[in-house]
Amino acid sequence: MKNKNWVMVLCLFALVCLAAGCGTDKKGTVTGTKYYNPQTEENANTQNTEDTKKEEKVDAVFGADLFMVVSNDMTAEHLILKQMASGKQYLYYYSLTTGFLDKYGNPISAAEFNPGRIITIGEKDSQGKLKKAQISDKVWEYEKVVRYEIDEERGIFQIADTKYSFDEDLFVVSDEKKMKLSEIGELDELRVIGMNKEILSVSVTTGHGLISVKNTDVFEGSFIQVGRKIFAEIKGEFSLEVPEGTYVVTVANKGYGGSKEITVERGETTVVDLDELKGEGPKKGKISFLISDEEENQLDATLKIDGKAVSYEDALELDYGIHSIQVSASGFEVFSKKLFVNSEQAEIKIALSEEKTKQEVTASTPSDAGTQNNTTDSAAGTTSESSSSSERTEEMMSDYLSTLTELLGNLYN
Repeated sequence: MKNKNWVMVLCLFALVCLAAGCGTDKKGTVTGTKYYNPQTEENANTQNTEDTKKEEKVDAVFGADLFMVVSNDMTAEHLILKQMASGKQYLYYYSLTTGFLDKYGNPISAAEFNPGRIITIGEKDSQGKLKKAQISDKVWEYEKVVRYEIDEERGIFQIADTKYSFDEDLFVVSDEKKMKLSEIGELDELRVIGMNKEILSVSVTTGHGLISVKNTDVFEGSFIQVGRKIFAEIKGEFSLEVPEGTYVVTVANKGYGGSKEITVERGETTVVDLDELKGEGPKKGKISFLISDEEENQLDATLKIDGKAVSYEDALELDYGIHSIQVSASGFEVFSKKLFVNSEQAEIKIALSEEKTKQEVTASTPSDAGTQNNTTDSAAGTTSESSSSSERTEEMMSDYLSTLTELLGNLYN
């Protein structure tokens, strides 16, 4: 009987020791709670001596190491951080008393600690929560990057005219969700972060969606105008890739046309039914023309619309749709454009350039010899600029003017 009692006492003692060992607070990189990216429990519980030394080094001195923000859960108030030196990921809790700083040391919101940003971290408080976090000043950040080329095979990321390298595991995120580099669209706007000539992270800050255009019969051969700068020729039903956002969509042809406001969501398709826009017809726009030289001196010029000379002393009524216009005056270059009438009224200012001599033409480069379109918007306006899509090339749209604006501004030939 005594032996049984001793056995029970020893078992209880062993259980108490085991519980005490499990409750020991081992010092870790972030809060004592390890968050490892490897997906198995075995990996999540594995830690060697070398890793422990790295972890102890991290929170010893504020700003001693760099971390990338993998996610920021503002409801649960925690950051998942990737240690740049080791590649390991950790969970770090914060609170209302945590100091979030920009790279200059100024207070900012925790909301600005977006995935992909590189930060340094400070010590923990008595509750194991982060005291400070700061955007690192050891990296560069480029916002609103739209001029870029990506060569995945060679690992080259070119921004404007500068080339950078990147690793195959480059962190790419869109709307706080990880994505593949190959999924970045040509119309995406990016925030790119790097150090020296290496890209560390890429975030899609403005994504793109699709506009699906249907019931196009009435508008075949004309154009659809999306917002201020996007034009596409209508050749049957089609889809158009555009940056996410809210746009006014306009169509006009054969005296029919109209506009509506749409919102394009990232990764979503918005359907535009042109039958809903054609309205009653035929519609006409009242268009006024002001023709001058580049110094805004009025000229005695000849205006031809659709090949016929017309008087432009008073506003002209033109059917909704596309019209050819030509302006000529003695001593000036001939101005030729297509006019896209898609509003009830508009005032078009055309400033003619003086005629070049043979010597000037010879000295000009091919780009100099081309037509310059220097359109200025009004508050309600748009320009005839186009995006890089094959359906909306600058070469195609450089010949078109839109009357969607009340005042397009000055156009130089």
